[in-house]
This record gives sequence, C-alpha cells and structure tokens, in this order.
Amino acid sequence: MKVINQFINNGLQEQSVVIRNITAADYLHCHKELQISCILEGEGTAIIGDHPNQFKPGDIYFIGADQPHFFKPANDLQDRIYISCLYFDPEKLINMNGFCGEMEAILPFLNLTINGLKVPQRYTKEIAGRLDDLKASNGIERLLQFIDLLYFCSKIANWKPLASGSYNYTFDVTERLGAIYTHTLQYYNKNITLNEIASIACMTPHAFCKYFKKHARKTYFNFLNEVRISEACKKLVEGKSRNIGNIAYETGFENTITFNRVFRKIMNMTPSEYIEYFNFNNPQQNAGLTQGNRYA
Repeated sequence: MKVINQFINNGLQEQSVVIRNITAADYLHCHKELQISCILEGEGTAIIGDHPNQFKPGDIYFIGADQPHFFKPANDLQDRIYISCLYFDPEKLINMNGFCGEMEAILPFLNLTINGLKVPQRYTKEIAGRLDDLKASNGIERLLQFIDLLYFCSKIANWKPLASGSYNYTFDVTERLGAIYTHTLQYYNKNITLNEIASIACMTPHAFCKYFKKHARKTYFNFLNEVRISEACKKLVEGKSRNIGNIAYETGFENTITFNRVFRKIMNMTPSEYIEYFNFNNPQQNAGLTQGNRYA
C-alpha cells in the first residue's frame, strides 16, 4: 500500500475554501489543510490520527492539518466511500488574526481540530446544511460562510478530540503506520500476534513495540482493542446479534469476561449501558432496540 503526503492544490490558489464531493482515499495520508468530511455514502472504519472510529452516512469529521487519516469500507464488497470534503489552510486564519482581532473568537476551536473531531449527532444536520450552502457559494460569500461555520462550532460545548496528540510524520513513518493500520482493520477479529504485526512493519517484536508506542502514543494491543470495541459498538446498535458472547467472538475476543472488561475500560460503561446510552441519544433511529430487546 502506497501512502502519500497529499497536496490539495486544486482550487486553493484561486479560493481560500475548496469544497467538493470525492471518493475517500482508502490509504493513510495527510495534508497541510484542515479537512471537514461529511459521509454521503458508505460505512466502515475511519482512522483519524491514532483513533479508530465507526462511520456511517451523515457523520461529519474535522480532520486536523497534517493529521494522518483514511476511511476503510466495512467490507470488500463495498467499492467506495463517497464524501463531501471541505479543505482550508488554517494558517490563513491564524495570520488573519494579526490584523483582525475578532478572529480570536474562533482560534481556540481551530486549535481543537488539530487532534480531529467528530461532530455530535445533534449538530450534524445543521452543519451538513451549512456545508451545502458553502458548496453553492463562492468568493467572499463562501469565505464568510466558512468563518461563520467555525464560529457556530466554537459555541458547541464539550468537544472531545479523537486522537491523542498532534503529528509531524515523515513519509516512511506514515507509510509504515498505514500498513500496520490496514492489516489491523482487515484481521482485527483474528488472533493477531506480536510476531505477526511486527513482521508487517518489517521489525523485530521489541523494536516494533517501542516504535508503535512512540508514534501512536499507545501500545499496539491497546490500539487493537480500540478497533475491536469500535466494531463491537457498531454490532451492538445494529441489533443483528443479541448475544454478547457472539459479539465478543466476532470482534476477536476469546471470551465474554475479557470482552466486558475491555469494553468497560474503553467506553466507561458496560455493553448494556452503551445500548441504553445510544437509544437515549438516537431515539428515532433505534426505536427497535427497546427494553425488550436487551442484550444477554
């Protein structure tokens, strides 16, 4: 898999804000522009920095400047992920603050985007509508609408960064991490051994452990468990399997005891509590997951 540092130069010389519909890249890449991605078609797993996250149509992500990311389809039969993407060089707004003090109001939010953000469900329709308005505009009108979008987002409380820190990866590091992430997303439900994943990175097990923790800021097996729990959360709310044991096995865990312990550690709640939390925040979407359809 070839991983690149992309240059988003198509249109950015003529316009400060570029927005277009594209097929999402399924390889790890980064670029200097801030990216806002609205999922139009497809579902799967997004890697934003070092964070795995399940996505579906309607989800919206802020991806920081120079933050490695890619969107992997849920299965091989799904040939593409179609997204609406906005690109903007954040340095332009930072520089603007030097002669336009009012920009100070949105800089804290702009700093938050460095680690990647996922728009809370209750705000996705509003922000998606604003992105549509941006797409229909151009010139100074588009720039002003974009600044207004950032100001709107700056007033949303309790943003939770997705990744654990900012990044400044070389090409070699990005390419190697891309191979590791891709292998993990493909085989997370298998018994991935340390020797196996180290060989993917062309390293000894000891060197791999040090390397991954240095660049991902967590151990590999912590990352693997996050991928597994992310997939488990998706299966829990889909309601296709009502048995915790089955979900644990399907996501790579050997038993429900380990699954429940890891789930609670990562999500700060049990699987059943997660279902209740999801139902409360998505009452219309998940009316079928009622009290009578509790997970064992």
